[in-house]
Amino acid sequence: MQAPTGSGKTIAMAAMAQSAIARGSSVIFTVHRRELVFQSSDTLNRWGIPHGIIASGHTQTREPMQVASIDTLKLRLDKVEPPTLMIIDEAHHAMAAGWKRVIDAWPSTVVVGLTATPQRLDGRGLDSIFHGMVQGPPVAWLIENRYLSPYRLFAPPIGIDVSSIKTVMGDFEKKHLEATVDNKAVTGNAVRHYIKHAQGKRAIAFCISIEHSKNVTKEFQSHNINAVHLDGFDQKSHRDRIMSDFANGRIEVICNVDLFGEGLDVPGIEAIIMLRPTQSLTLYLQQVGRGLRYIPGKVALILDHAGNCTRHGLPDAHREWSIAGRTKRKSKEPEPQLRVCEFCFRCFPPAPVCPSCGMACKTKPREVHFVDDDLQEIKNQELFQENLHRIAVGRARTRDELERIRIQRGYKPGWTDYILNARQRKSNAKEI
Repeated sequence: MQAPTGSGKTIAMAAMAQSAIARGSSVIFTVHRRELVFQSSDTLNRWGIPHGIIASGHTQTREPMQVASIDTLKLRLDKVEPPTLMIIDEAHHAMAAGWKRVIDAWPSTVVVGLTATPQRLDGRGLDSIFHGMVQGPPVAWLIENRYLSPYRLFAPPIGIDVSSIKTVMGDFEKKHLEATVDNKAVTGNAVRHYIKHAQGKRAIAFCISIEHSKNVTKEFQSHNINAVHLDGFDQKSHRDRIMSDFANGRIEVICNVDLFGEGLDVPGIEAIIMLRPTQSLTLYLQQVGRGLRYIPGKVALILDHAGNCTRHGLPDAHREWSIAGRTKRKSKEPEPQLRVCEFCFRCFPPAPVCPSCGMACKTKPREVHFVDDDLQEIKNQELFQENLHRIAVGRARTRDELERIRIQRGYKPGWTDYILNARQRKSNAKEI
């Protein structure tokens, strides 16, 4: 069963389990992370479904419903009775050795997989495990019908150049990627754009490594923004306290690596900060989906410093999913086409005007290029602002566009004529 992040797959699991147990069947719901064991248990408690937990530190019980950590379950196959039904969370991982070991050990068990993204980075299909797929409603429909929140996506004008970074197992090599991204210029840029677009909003920042996440946290804190770092080594009591403070607005930004990438439901997220370039469509959609959970009146903000939207398209782009394997992407296959507003840097599908600031767009959507050289040359915020200004002036082609810049910058009325005359002189000189 494919259904987008935030559309209720855990609720679907609870409904399936309740129906199966009512008919005398036994059910095991398997997850790949310890945090998801407790989150799933909370959902079952809300549904009034008695259950046991198969995980380290928990005494095994005999309820017909069990929530199991796959790492523990694969080691206890001699102690666990094969269930009638096994439901696999984040089922795009089901090709991993642990799940395969369990599935092979229980040939008579019915297996149902749940995932938002039935696509693996290595291209292998899931059809060796699952015999068919039910595809849920698309993200655009869920947004239109208020099951997910609408969003605004911004791609800052200066981003991360990954052209020289090697690909390992289908994604960017982490060490080289971290060396490229974990620097003062990039983290300062992330903080500046948070202040500009999302100040005071509760945000999750996705980083490359624990060290990178800690550095980003320090940069936010240096600007008097209440930010914290969390990772999988933190005690559950500490994470619960941070989550409570985040939900109540006492913490504004949580920086992490993969802790919130899959499955974990964090209420109240209003903004997503993407600082990790990835070639994984699954990772991109999982991370973006954390911010799309519906709250009345909310418009999620996505600050894509990593340029992932230009690799994978908008979160609500139409996608056809399949459990069959896929061939490698052809090198000449075009990237998703997006418009990026020249003035506010909002990303959106091709349209005549920017939906944020109303700026008229050029006739043809431009390709988005993220240039790291300019980012490395930034020494301070004043220079960064001046670079932005030069980019905007260089791209302005009409008197109206230049006038808009003049008014925004507070220049004297003769500035527009000065720029136009200077361009004309330069053009005449070229002709001579």
